Amino acid sequence: MTTKRPSGTKTRTAAHRSSGRRSDAVPLARTTRELTRTARRTVELATVSAETIGHRTAMMVKAAGDPVALSNPEFTLMVREKVEAFARAFGAVGGGFQAMQGIWMAAAVGQSMATAQAMAALAACRTPEQVVAVQRRYIEAVTTDAAAAGSRFVHAAAEIAGSGLLPVHKVAAANAKRLGRKR
Repeated sequence: MTTKRPSGTKTRTAAHRSSGRRSDAVPLARTTRELTRTARRTVELATVSAETIGHRTAMMVKAAGDPVALSNPEFTLMVREKVEAFARAFGAVGGGFQAMQGIWMAAAVGQSMATAQAMAALAACRTPEQVVAVQRRYIEAVTTDAAAAGSRFVHAAAEIAGSGLLPVHKVAAANAKRLGRKR
Protein backbone atom coordinates (compact mmCIF):
# COMPACT_ATOMS: atom_id res chain seq x y z
CA MET A 1 0.00 0.00 0.00
CA THR A 2 1.63 3.27 -1.06
CA THR A 3 0.73 6.90 -0.96
CA LYS A 4 2.02 9.67 -3.19
CA ARG A 5 3.92 12.61 -1.83
CA PRO A 6 3.34 15.99 -3.41
CA SER A 7 6.57 15.54 -5.39
CA GLY A 8 5.15 12.35 -6.95
CA THR A 9 7.50 9.96 -5.15
CA LYS A 10 6.05 6.94 -3.40
CA THR A 11 6.38 6.27 0.30
CA ARG A 12 5.40 3.29 2.40
CA THR A 13 2.37 3.74 4.60
CA ALA A 14 2.64 3.68 8.37
CA ALA A 15 1.34 0.11 8.47
CA HIS A 16 4.15 -1.12 6.21
CA ARG A 17 6.79 0.90 8.04
CA SER A 18 5.69 -0.49 11.39
CA SER A 19 5.79 -4.11 10.29
CA GLY A 20 9.11 -3.83 8.47
CA ARG A 21 7.86 -6.58 6.15
CA ARG A 22 7.64 -6.76 2.41
CA SER A 23 5.72 -9.23 0.34
CA ASP A 24 7.62 -12.09 -1.27
CA ALA A 25 4.69 -12.88 -3.52
CA VAL A 26 5.35 -14.01 -7.07
CA PRO A 27 4.18 -11.27 -9.43
CA LEU A 28 0.79 -12.05 -10.90
CA ALA A 29 2.00 -11.39 -14.46
CA ARG A 30 4.73 -14.03 -14.10
CA THR A 31 2.26 -16.62 -12.82
CA THR A 32 -0.21 -15.71 -15.57
CA ARG A 33 2.49 -16.23 -18.22
CA GLU A 34 3.30 -19.65 -16.78
CA LEU A 35 -0.37 -20.68 -16.65
CA THR A 36 -0.92 -19.42 -20.21
CA ARG A 37 2.13 -21.31 -21.47
CA THR A 38 0.89 -24.49 -19.79
CA ALA A 39 -2.64 -24.07 -21.17
CA ARG A 40 -1.30 -23.48 -24.68
CA ARG A 41 0.93 -26.55 -24.41
CA THR A 42 -2.05 -28.62 -23.20
CA VAL A 43 -4.15 -27.61 -26.22
CA GLU A 44 -1.22 -28.34 -28.57
CA LEU A 45 -0.74 -31.72 -26.90
CA ALA A 46 -4.39 -32.61 -27.43
CA THR A 47 -4.15 -31.62 -31.10
CA VAL A 48 -0.91 -33.43 -31.93
CA SER A 49 -2.01 -36.47 -29.92
CA ALA A 50 -5.17 -36.72 -32.00
CA GLU A 51 -3.09 -36.50 -35.18
CA THR A 52 -0.65 -39.17 -33.97
CA ILE A 53 -3.45 -41.47 -32.82
CA GLY A 54 -5.10 -41.08 -36.23
CA HIS A 55 -1.90 -41.95 -38.09
CA ARG A 56 -1.09 -44.91 -35.88
CA THR A 57 -4.65 -46.24 -35.90
CA ALA A 58 -4.62 -46.19 -39.70
CA MET A 59 -1.30 -48.09 -39.63
CA MET A 60 -2.77 -50.70 -37.26
CA VAL A 61 -5.86 -51.17 -39.40
CA LYS A 62 -3.69 -51.73 -42.49
CA ALA A 63 -1.49 -54.16 -40.55
CA ALA A 64 -4.38 -56.21 -39.18
CA GLY A 65 -4.11 -59.76 -40.42
CA ASP A 66 -0.68 -59.20 -42.03
CA PRO A 67 2.10 -60.64 -39.85
CA VAL A 68 4.80 -58.78 -41.81
CA ALA A 69 3.07 -55.41 -41.37
CA LEU A 70 2.61 -56.10 -37.64
CA SER A 71 6.41 -56.10 -37.28
CA ASN A 72 6.49 -52.40 -38.16
CA PRO A 73 9.01 -50.75 -35.79
CA GLU A 74 6.51 -47.93 -35.25
CA PHE A 75 4.42 -50.24 -33.06
CA THR A 76 7.28 -50.86 -30.59
CA LEU A 77 8.53 -47.29 -30.86
CA MET A 78 5.24 -45.86 -29.64
CA VAL A 79 5.39 -47.87 -26.41
CA ARG A 80 9.03 -47.05 -25.72
CA GLU A 81 8.49 -43.34 -26.39
CA LYS A 82 5.54 -43.16 -24.02
CA VAL A 83 7.43 -44.88 -21.22
CA GLU A 84 10.45 -42.59 -21.65
CA ALA A 85 8.37 -39.40 -21.93
CA PHE A 86 6.29 -40.19 -18.86
CA ALA A 87 9.40 -41.17 -16.86
CA ARG A 88 10.89 -37.74 -17.66
CA ALA A 89 7.57 -36.08 -16.81
CA PHE A 90 7.34 -37.87 -13.45
CA GLY A 91 10.94 -36.83 -12.67
CA ALA A 92 10.14 -33.19 -13.46
CA VAL A 93 6.98 -33.26 -11.35
CA GLY A 94 8.81 -34.90 -8.45
CA GLY A 95 11.41 -32.12 -8.45
CA GLY A 96 8.62 -29.57 -8.45
CA PHE A 97 7.02 -31.16 -5.42
CA GLN A 98 10.31 -30.78 -3.55
CA ALA A 99 10.17 -27.04 -4.29
CA MET A 100 6.53 -26.95 -3.16
CA GLN A 101 7.52 -28.59 0.14
CA GLY A 102 10.13 -25.87 0.64
CA ILE A 103 7.48 -23.20 0.12
CA TRP A 104 5.20 -24.94 2.60
CA MET A 105 7.93 -25.19 5.23
CA ALA A 106 8.95 -21.54 4.78
CA ALA A 107 5.32 -20.48 5.20
CA ALA A 108 4.88 -22.58 8.35
CA VAL A 109 8.11 -21.31 9.88
CA GLY A 110 7.21 -17.70 9.00
CA GLN A 111 3.81 -18.01 10.67
CA SER A 112 5.37 -19.61 13.75
CA MET A 113 8.01 -16.87 14.00
CA ALA A 114 5.40 -14.12 13.66
CA THR A 115 3.33 -15.73 16.40
CA ALA A 116 6.33 -16.06 18.74
CA GLN A 117 7.30 -12.42 18.11
CA ALA A 118 3.73 -11.27 18.79
CA MET A 119 3.55 -13.26 22.02
CA ALA A 120 6.81 -11.71 23.23
CA ALA A 121 5.61 -8.23 22.26
CA LEU A 122 2.28 -8.78 24.01
CA ALA A 123 4.09 -9.77 27.20
CA ALA A 124 5.86 -6.42 27.18
CA CYS A 125 2.70 -4.35 26.67
CA ARG A 126 1.76 -1.89 29.44
CA THR A 127 -1.34 -0.26 27.94
CA PRO A 128 -4.37 -1.34 25.92
CA GLU A 129 -3.09 0.80 23.04
CA GLN A 130 0.13 -1.20 22.94
CA VAL A 131 -1.85 -4.46 22.90
CA VAL A 132 -3.94 -3.24 19.98
CA ALA A 133 -0.81 -2.09 18.11
CA VAL A 134 0.88 -5.50 18.56
CA GLN A 135 -2.26 -7.32 17.43
CA ARG A 136 -2.56 -5.08 14.36
CA ARG A 137 1.08 -5.71 13.39
CA TYR A 138 0.62 -9.45 13.96
CA ILE A 139 -2.51 -9.68 11.82
CA GLU A 140 -0.87 -7.62 9.09
CA ALA A 141 2.24 -9.81 9.16
CA VAL A 142 0.47 -13.16 9.04
CA THR A 143 -2.03 -12.12 6.36
CA THR A 144 0.71 -10.59 4.18
CA ASP A 145 2.85 -13.70 4.58
CA ALA A 146 -0.11 -16.00 3.87
CA ALA A 147 -0.98 -14.09 0.70
CA ALA A 148 2.65 -14.23 -0.45
CA ALA A 149 2.82 -17.95 0.27
CA GLY A 150 -0.41 -18.47 -1.65
CA SER A 151 1.00 -16.73 -4.70
CA ARG A 152 4.19 -18.82 -4.47
CA PHE A 153 2.07 -22.00 -4.22
CA VAL A 154 0.05 -21.08 -7.32
CA HIS A 155 3.18 -20.24 -9.29
CA ALA A 156 4.93 -23.45 -8.20
CA ALA A 157 1.86 -25.51 -9.19
CA ALA A 158 1.85 -23.86 -12.62
CA GLU A 159 5.55 -24.63 -13.03
CA ILE A 160 5.01 -28.24 -11.93
CA ALA A 161 2.22 -28.72 -14.45
CA GLY A 162 4.28 -27.13 -17.21
CA SER A 163 7.41 -29.14 -16.47
CA GLY A 164 5.45 -32.39 -16.32
CA LEU A 165 3.70 -31.65 -19.59
CA LEU A 166 6.82 -30.64 -21.53
CA PRO A 167 8.42 -34.08 -22.16
CA VAL A 168 5.11 -35.60 -23.27
CA HIS A 169 4.36 -32.59 -25.48
CA LYS A 170 7.78 -32.80 -27.18
CA VAL A 171 7.38 -36.47 -28.06
CA ALA A 172 3.78 -36.09 -29.25
CA ALA A 173 4.61 -33.06 -31.41
CA ALA A 174 7.62 -34.80 -32.96
CA ASN A 175 5.51 -37.90 -33.67
CA ALA A 176 2.72 -35.92 -35.32
CA LYS A 177 5.25 -34.12 -37.51
CA ARG A 178 7.15 -37.32 -38.43
CA LEU A 179 4.05 -39.41 -39.09
CA GLY A 180 2.41 -36.58 -41.06
CA ARG A 181 5.39 -36.56 -43.46
CA LYS A 182 5.12 -40.34 -44.08
CA ARG A 183 1.70 -40.05 -45.75
